Amino acid sequence: MQQMRDLLESIDKKPLPVTDDARVTELTEGWAGTGFARAMYDQSSWDGLTDAVRAAQKGDGSQLFQLAREYADRDESGNYHGNIMQVISAVNCLDRPAEKPSEAELKARLEKFEKASPTWGESMAQSGVTCEEWPVRSDSKPAEIQAPGSGPIVVIGTTRDPATPYEWAQKLAGQLEDGRLITFDGDGHTAYMRSNDCVDKAVDTFFSKGEAPKDGLSC
Repeated sequence: MQQMRDLLESIDKKPLPVTDDARVTELTEGWAGTGFARAMYDQSSWDGLTDAVRAAQKGDGSQLFQLAREYADRDESGNYHGNIMQVISAVNCLDRPAEKPSEAELKARLEKFEKASPTWGESMAQSGVTCEEWPVRSDSKPAEIQAPGSGPIVVIGTTRDPATPYEWAQKLAGQLEDGRLITFDGDGHTAYMRSNDCVDKAVDTFFSKGEAPKDGLSC
């Protein structure tokens, strides 16, 4: 992890050359972080990430930038074939009212986030800045969701999910009046239809036969 942080810091100070993109000629720390994030979603990308990191350590940012480009749905000509990077802001900024933190509040938040996450804390602490400038304002406030009378609701959590932490699944299932938590002890983002027959069978049975799994099923 320290090597990873050192690499990102060095790229921030001196971006690496990129040779396979028509418009971008260097890998910045932001693009590098996006490349790491892209590869964390699925184990099938880990070997490619290893190669990309080794190349970056030798001074070539092309492979790490290619991973980032996949995340952003960008081709080698610099054209984007989707709007995932914009959509995520549109979705996230509707979750809660935009904040206007003071400089002191921003500093305190940064220190808290960096202590909890030395690698990603700085960028995560400032992720709300986008919503401060987003043109559509939300009046929603975070609240528990109980869904009384709904019948069983199945929630699936992956223990080592890099994008949506397992604790979120635990808390959601615990809030629901009839939440049924399926735990997948594994890596990567999401579990259904990815790599585990135990999860697939439980979900398929729920949808096709209406038989909900017992709360606490572990796969």
